[in-house]
Amino acid sequence: MRPRSTRYLLALLAATLLACSAPSSPTVTPQPLPTAISSRSEADGISSRSEADGISSRSEAVGTAPVLEEVASPSQAGTTREPTPQPTAESTPVPPATPTPTARPEPGDPFALLSLESLFATLEDLTAIQPHSGWRNSASQGEVEALDYVAGRLAGMPYLKAAGLEVERQELDVFLAAELHDSRLYVTVDGAEREVPADGLRGPRDDVVQATRFDSDGALDDLDADPVIAAGPAVLVRTLKELDAAGDLRGDVVFLDYAIIDRSIMDTGEAVSRAAAVVGKGPAGIVLVTAFSNEPGESHGAFVGDGSALTWVEQGPVVPSLSVRLEDLQAVGIEGWDDLRSVEAARLVWDADLLAPGRSGNLVARIPGADPSRAVILGAHIDSPNSPGAMDDGSGSAILLEVARVLDEAYVQPPTDLYLAWFGSEELSLYGSGHFVATHQELLDRTVAMLQVDCLSRPLDGVPAELKLVSWPYGRLGDERLPWPDFLAGVAARYGVEVVTEGVYGVYSDNSS
Repeated sequence: MRPRSTRYLLALLAATLLACSAPSSPTVTPQPLPTAISSRSEADGISSRSEADGISSRSEAVGTAPVLEEVASPSQAGTTREPTPQPTAESTPVPPATPTPTARPEPGDPFALLSLESLFATLEDLTAIQPHSGWRNSASQGEVEALDYVAGRLAGMPYLKAAGLEVERQELDVFLAAELHDSRLYVTVDGAEREVPADGLRGPRDDVVQATRFDSDGALDDLDADPVIAAGPAVLVRTLKELDAAGDLRGDVVFLDYAIIDRSIMDTGEAVSRAAAVVGKGPAGIVLVTAFSNEPGESHGAFVGDGSALTWVEQGPVVPSLSVRLEDLQAVGIEGWDDLRSVEAARLVWDADLLAPGRSGNLVARIPGADPSRAVILGAHIDSPNSPGAMDDGSGSAILLEVARVLDEAYVQPPTDLYLAWFGSEELSLYGSGHFVATHQELLDRTVAMLQVDCLSRPLDGVPAELKLVSWPYGRLGDERLPWPDFLAGVAARYGVEVVTEGVYGVYSDNSS
């Protein structure tokens, strides 16, 4: 993430904190909700989005900004702790404890404790989970490890624990889950075989029959090691003309320029038709090759690991398939597409299991407020679309942890109950947040605001960021106002950041649940 993007990161984090606070003051009391929304018992979802060429970022909420009640101040304002893995927290709520401060020094300022270094350290930790083995893929071991990481971080926050921090772990079923155990690619150049980083493909989300094509043993609901090895001469295909001229590819490993079947730059039906043509030629293996681009209309690898055109190819042989970034081939002397033609042979190792149903989970942390009759929920989804997921949604997950960290180090109690929710399996269709809503009616009845942070800024260098605060308004019932997005826009303006508010009648992220 580049310096321009970091400004947006701090601004949105500031807005997130202000969702449950106002500027510090020695005397603080909870403030009433604005008249326009004070009668609403439900939390309207709002989502903050930064878009570029089909890549989106999201966030959300409703209500007003209560004022922080400051109990004490940190001993060293401005210092930060580098995120480090902590012991896994219990899956049951932490017993509440009431702090008994004996002194009331000058109030601490949580905003002064915001730290880019801390945020980026958290992102590095999250993106290092299960590398090239599903990452934080929905309903996977990586998702479990990510929730364990969050729980461990929260367990290391002494003030919040003393103030009554409760941590709840939920488990839930999803229709289809994928465990990508082993995804390895070996290439032979100048007679020497070397390994390069590669990733498996997740497969469908809602088609059990089609899912068997993405399970290495062709049978669902087992987690046994059953790797498939595919090897053969390497054939590079970069254009449709080259594909037509390739003829029979049986026994070969096809290195396919992902742009040929990238459904983000063409109609999905066309992309699937082209992918079927590749599969129909019977190759021993397929390697989808992505390349970096920040140009509108060019392929940049979108959906390659979760939702590529191969997902909907129903006919022809089951072909072991992986993806690789062209940039990662530099380690073996391949600097570009022309050098890729020097690959003499390739060997794929593919081991994946699909489960129906699969198991996912949520982690919900409650920070008790001065007024427990009201609550604010801050949300993010912990899973990624079979990728490192720094943006989607490591960014939101890191922001929630940063909110907890600065409240802990500033010794600040929010005026209302504050819930931090890391949802699982958002990528599969909001499973985690749907389960959360179905099991927390009492909380929803007293919730005045919900802010979902999903995809902050964008991953493409050189593309200007645009922050969108998106809400599903009551326009179809005659009320098109966006009071909460408009409020947050005012907050952002105070930090020199321009945002766009927008009413969208559709699902964005977990706020929609």
